Amino acid sequence: MSGLKKRSLNASTDRVEDDKQVTEKTLSRRGVNGSMSRAGDSAPGIPTADIITSADREGPPPKDKYVGLPRTESMEILAPMQQTEPESQWIMLDIIVQCFLVQHHINPIHMFILCKMRRYLRVLFVCTLLIFCSLLYVFNQLVSSLESANHQERAQRTRAADPGLSERAQYDRCNSGSVTRWKPYWRISDAVCPNNCVTDSALRSASRVSGGPEPERLEPVGLAVVACGSRLEETLTMLKSAVLFSRRHLHFHIFAEDDLHAGFRQTLESWPQRFRSKFDYSIYPITFPSENAREWKKLFKPCASQRLFLPLILKQVDSVLYVDTDILFLRPAEDVWSFLSRFNGSHVAAMAPEHEEPRIGWYNRFARHPYYGKTGVNSGVMLMNMTRIRHKHFKNDMTAVDLKWADLLMPLLHKYKLNITWGDQDLLNIIFHHNPECLLVLECQWNYRPDHCIYGSNCISAEQHGVYVLHGNRGVYHDDKQPAFRAVYDAIQQFPFDEDPVRGLLLPLEEKLKSTDHTYCGRSRHAFTKRLRQTVRDLQEDHHSSRRTEFPFDEDPVRGLLLPLEEKLRSTDHTYCGRSRHAFTKRLRQTVRDLQEDHHSSRRTEV
Repeated sequence: MSGLKKRSLNASTDRVEDDKQVTEKTLSRRGVNGSMSRAGDSAPGIPTADIITSADREGPPPKDKYVGLPRTESMEILAPMQQTEPESQWIMLDIIVQCFLVQHHINPIHMFILCKMRRYLRVLFVCTLLIFCSLLYVFNQLVSSLESANHQERAQRTRAADPGLSERAQYDRCNSGSVTRWKPYWRISDAVCPNNCVTDSALRSASRVSGGPEPERLEPVGLAVVACGSRLEETLTMLKSAVLFSRRHLHFHIFAEDDLHAGFRQTLESWPQRFRSKFDYSIYPITFPSENAREWKKLFKPCASQRLFLPLILKQVDSVLYVDTDILFLRPAEDVWSFLSRFNGSHVAAMAPEHEEPRIGWYNRFARHPYYGKTGVNSGVMLMNMTRIRHKHFKNDMTAVDLKWADLLMPLLHKYKLNITWGDQDLLNIIFHHNPECLLVLECQWNYRPDHCIYGSNCISAEQHGVYVLHGNRGVYHDDKQPAFRAVYDAIQQFPFDEDPVRGLLLPLEEKLKSTDHTYCGRSRHAFTKRLRQTVRDLQEDHHSSRRTEFPFDEDPVRGLLLPLEEKLRSTDHTYCGRSRHAFTKRLRQTVRDLQEDHHSSRRTEV
């Protein structure tokens, strides 16, 4: 037993001697004078009495794990280091670290690798977290788009199979658990079915585009316009085109200077009752932020930048279709409104491109600021979901924090006011450049301008389907530079409300367009009337049907009332109420016969 103890003591002594030799080599390699080969030797800066080994002790080896190192406390070791040069201090610290690593049998290379691995692990964790969040966002967008596409496909199949089921399909859609019921604004009633922040009225208006039956009662189409200066007649012509061709009820939000208010009221109230009953209107004063009102008002055209503040002024309105004063509708305004049903979860607005051909584009050749897409967008026709605009935080190049619409406009103007040419349209291009997912792009026939034909036709969709919305910018309605545009404007402005639309509007316009063949736009005159022809025919049918439904008092009630009514009711079989048409005429038939007998008896008594 004593021999085993002796061998253990000798092994401990050998380890101490090895540690001393390693320490001496380290000190000599770092340039410290002297050596530590013996316990009695000393190194400069370290007292001799402070060096002690386990061989100098009596009894078993000490439990202190810092064998071979200075016995003094850390402050006593660092004290002489503070008196040396800075380079020597770093050398001494390196020596202490090396001694610590040697005594604990730690390889410095392994320690370095371990530190690097911890840093890489942190970076790997952050990257993994970002990738996971990105995948969640992509998955959410994919599910939203697939759900919208599946719903539209089911709706089309339902209407094709049985038009009478469209109302029930709408009810099922609103009560389906797969659709998120979010009520975007307090003004929406419980009878409205919201889907992705779009009201039920906008979704149902798509039935008009797809050829389905028009619902009994739809929410009005909100149409906003800003008029200043000499734009009164031009604005009234635009409103007239909307009233002429629309079957939906309209609500006009008219922003105008104070001296134009009376002119709007007088003209709108003078229109025939048959058309006056199709719209309501509200007139507002021009309103800008008080601190920069003059700068905003003169940004581009007079008052044109008012459109930027519509979401902040019309706080009670969910969605609105903004149009410039030089817009003419060649098909019903509700067809543009129906694009609200095509908004996905991120869309807040819809606009058409500024140019179709990049070689003649303005933004991609001359702009000194960011713009949307390849050629920018034109804000003359802008469909806005203002509830989303008010609540969304927009990315920008001014701060790292996303800003709300109200907080974004003024800093944006201050940064780019020396670089923008087209005023508020340039600001919209900058906003949607940084937020491209928020914009739904319309085809060029929804905003057809002279740029689409002045150098040759470059709007393919208008050539195929016709012009839907005509935009006469650059004052082409009031000069002879583009006579085709002026011909359309004059035809609508001069058309009497109570005249037949084919003889009073379509035929004179087609005759006038034949004299514009000397211009590129005139050679595309078929695009101006292709869609308008169908719109006018629909208007003519409505005109004749309204006249046929007027029952004269002095006519026979059977031939003039009962028989036409029964014939008309037969065309309503696609609705549930139409299938119960016998209930409408069962009692009426007896009433009409009594009326007919009274009519005949009165005539006999006269004889």
